[in-house]
Amino acid sequence: RLPPLPRWRKLWTERERKDVEALWLLKQIDTVAARWDAVAKTCARLVAVEGGERQAEAAMALAHACTELGRMELARPGLEHARRKQPEHRGIRQALAQVYEATGAGSELAKLLAQEAEETEDTGSRLEILRRATQLHIEQGEIDQAMPLIRQIIELQPDDLVSAVLLIDAHMSMGELDDAEAALERAIEATGGKRSPELSALLHRKARIAGARGDHVAQLDLLQQAFATDKGNGQAAAELADLAEALEDWDLAVKVLRTITVLDECPISRTEAFLRQAKIAHRRGDRQRAVLWAKKAKQEEPENHDVVAFLAELGEG
Repeated sequence: RLPPLPRWRKLWTERERKDVEALWLLKQIDTVAARWDAVAKTCARLVAVEGGERQAEAAMALAHACTELGRMELARPGLEHARRKQPEHRGIRQALAQVYEATGAGSELAKLLAQEAEETEDTGSRLEILRRATQLHIEQGEIDQAMPLIRQIIELQPDDLVSAVLLIDAHMSMGELDDAEAALERAIEATGGKRSPELSALLHRKARIAGARGDHVAQLDLLQQAFATDKGNGQAAAELADLAEALEDWDLAVKVLRTITVLDECPISRTEAFLRQAKIAHRRGDRQRAVLWAKKAKQEEPENHDVVAFLAELGEG
């Protein structure tokens, strides 16, 4: 153990704030004593006055002290200062990334990861970092900043359908329908046309583009293709049921709603699927089927207000 720091030395560091050797000694003694608040304050001062590797060492010691305190956000100003002085120093960057991760600074973390990816030679590692940075930008709604990263991923791995879908979604979110459709065609071609959840997701997006253009006939056809390709695609099923009803294609609507009642995941619940079949039957003058489906809906949720009200309308209250 180091000897206690004489009081005069502590007073000296307050008076001579740039006496770096005294600050390093103070930091060392407080570290051994686990006085992390004092260590953090001393390291912050060292980061401000030091340079080069000693500044980097102080910055990482600052991060460690703040981690021990459970206050990682306190390390951010010092680490950001050190990074501005030494933007290529990987240790500083990694320590700052940990702070951003812990404090939910998604946009800042994404930018750090993008720089990390540029310096990463291994393709697998670089792809992993780029995907993480892309996802962070998308979560922050920063589509413009995500786009170049998505393109890098596709250049490194042309058959990466996850990234292709991200690119398509980014184009669609910005209203760039032609670009989205071109990316879709490339992605669909890469699947070889084989039935799969991936192909279903792509056809589903193609249907949305058709809908955005007002071509509801094409939208309906593509949604049917998407659902036929993957019967577990609950989102496509829900949109297909909605559109079929809107276009008054009652047979198709009933067929899809019936399938929805056995799906594990779908925006349309089993209760709603049964009730909507009941309402379609009633609309088509088939009271018997209307009562049948409404009672099935009631079995799912006996207290559901809409179901109870519809049964009352049918005289079955």
